Amino acid sequence: MNPALSLIFLFGLVLSFAASAQALTDCPHGFTALGDKCILVSREKKSWYDANRRCRALKANLLVFDSLMDADQMKTYLKRQGLEFDRYENALWTAINDIGRNGEFIVEHTGNPMPFDNWEIGQPDRAGNQDCVATYGANELRYHDFQCDFKLMYVCIGV
Repeated sequence: MNPALSLIFLFGLVLSFAASAQALTDCPHGFTALGDKCILVSREKKSWYDANRRCRALKANLLVFDSLMDADQMKTYLKRQGLEFDRYENALWTAINDIGRNGEFIVEHTGNPMPFDNWEIGQPDRAGNQDCVATYGANELRYHDFQCDFKLMYVCIGV
């Protein structure tokens, strides 16, 4: 192959990879790149309904884990931000709920079942009309059902 053509081809590949990397980390104002996602962490405590509305207003959705690795990556990032999740008062809302579907937990913005079953042992316990799901845990972030009007922090995931 002609050396000039090889150089042009190689340059094109480099630009293509650079554009792909830029697309993964080019997040809206206020959001931070974490892996292939753009996240916004709110330390302001809101009910599930208010947190969900806030994320939607930002063209984002509440947090949902796709895998254990996803949950671990989020916890590591949040700990670096000085947040601890060893007590329920420090939990984060997720997009998961069973509002109007007694025991059938789905992801709010898709209507699909949770992509990753990450319940804490004994959860969901359905104590006292707990229809919304938050995540916390000293060792790993696990799902717990909560009353939707409880005020917790939240993370928005850009869409």
